[in-house]
Amino acid sequence: MKVRLGVRLAVGFAISVGAVLLLVRVVDVPATVALLGSIDPVWLALPLVALGVQLVIRAWRWAFLLTVASATTVPTRRVVAPLTVGYFVNAVLPARLGEVARAVLVARREHLPIGSVAASVVVERVVDLAALLLIGLLATAALGAVGWPALALAGGLIVGLGVVVYVAPLIADRLPRRLPERARIVIGHFLGGIAAVDRRAFAGALLLSAVAWLGDVTTFWACARALGVDLGLPAVATIAVGAALGTALPAASGYLGTYELGAVAIGSIAGTNPDSILAIAVLAHVVAVVPIALVGMVSAVRLGVRFTMPAADDDAAGATATADARRA
Repeated sequence: MKVRLGVRLAVGFAISVGAVLLLVRVVDVPATVALLGSIDPVWLALPLVALGVQLVIRAWRWAFLLTVASATTVPTRRVVAPLTVGYFVNAVLPARLGEVARAVLVARREHLPIGSVAASVVVERVVDLAALLLIGLLATAALGAVGWPALALAGGLIVGLGVVVYVAPLIADRLPRRLPERARIVIGHFLGGIAAVDRRAFAGALLLSAVAWLGDVTTFWACARALGVDLGLPAVATIAVGAALGTALPAASGYLGTYELGAVAIGSIAGTNPDSILAIAVLAHVVAVVPIALVGMVSAVRLGVRFTMPAADDDAAGATATADARRA
């Protein structure tokens, strides 16, 4: 397990280095640094407010999906701290291991099947991506820049959502009997949890995701204003979507390099200067990641979380978090 984590770290580091080198080739770094030296800090209060609103919305969305997937009522207040711990782990470890950490935390604190909790996280990620692509399509359409690749990607996502909604229940009823009993239970809970999220639940989660992503757009707009860059809303949204898509790539801690590369690569569709895009992305990256990671670190301490490698028969694979069973 430790070797696997080491490989993830090495691959993430290599991809981040490659992203940074590519950025250096396409962007005037001194111009970007000079722009970052002209920050008006007054504008940075708005992103902090947006972060708080996003946290509440995303906690509400996860509690809703958990309740549906596990058939057990989970109050929103019970998932806020684990959610921030997940953000903290994502900021310090590669491969979005924070998703595993928060799933294990909630499963153990709320005494829920890990398969059902994992199902809620997977559905959440799919819905989040759908909402992000929808915002991206609307933004690029407003810029007159929607192309066949974007439409094909959106079509593929719709097909994927259909598979999740309609195929998961069929698979859940046809698990091979040769599977070990423990595996059958975990996989059964996982597929059953996905199957429990019907179209109405998907639609509700999609709406919450879209509102949450608008918080990212607000953050990028405020960061652009803080740097004295005047951009229209579609251009800002395109840059924000690119940065968010960059976090899907394996990378070093805190999405280093890939966040900025995604912003520059997709944001350039708007015709904005790459130097300005990079400066906005760097500032937004710091503003969006550091505060929430600090909150997550405090939550981890408050919950008594110990980050360990699980045993071979643990419910979750990879690096994860364990916590005391106390009702903090």
